[in-house]
Amino acid sequence: MTKSLKFSHKILLAASLVVIAAFTLFTFYNDYLQRNALRLQLKENLNQTGDSTAGNIRNWLSGRILLVENLAENASSPQSTDAQNLALGQPTLIATFMSIYQGKSDGSFVTQPPDDMPADYDPRTRPWYVDAVRAGKTILTEPYLDAVTKGLIVTLATTPPTAQHSEGKSLRRETAFAS
Repeated sequence: MTKSLKFSHKILLAASLVVIAAFTLFTFYNDYLQRNALRLQLKENLNQTGDSTAGNIRNWLSGRILLVENLAENASSPQSTDAQNLALGQPTLIATFMSIYQGKSDGSFVTQPPDDMPADYDPRTRPWYVDAVRAGKTILTEPYLDAVTKGLIVTLATTPPTAQHSEGKSLRRETAFAS
């Protein structure tokens, strides 16, 4: 077929093929650049979203930590049992946490709202109490099995500042995990 073409047509065909090849290569190169730019932009957006989410979680948890520490500080001052129970039942605490409780070194236990605890329940054996007393500061427990709900929960716990290692005071935000 190329033998029947005139020389000028052959040159025109060769030039057309070069132009088509150049545009094809340019298209693939542009596609490569656009993919990299989109990938970089997506990575930056995901990093910003992750940082924002982490900041929101940090702020959410910090507010709850401050509530727990404030309650522990208030409990460290001499108060009657009724006054301590009233402090545990403050509307702000009840609205913020699903359950608020205090375990004492003598094994007694107070919770708001009241729960029916097993007869052999001893807060001193629970992870939130043991970890808070051992640490002597505010802690967030690893997930563990709740004595009432039988579900996995985490607890934010601390000890009163003037009674370190003798009482564990805890407020918990229950989180259920489905299996």
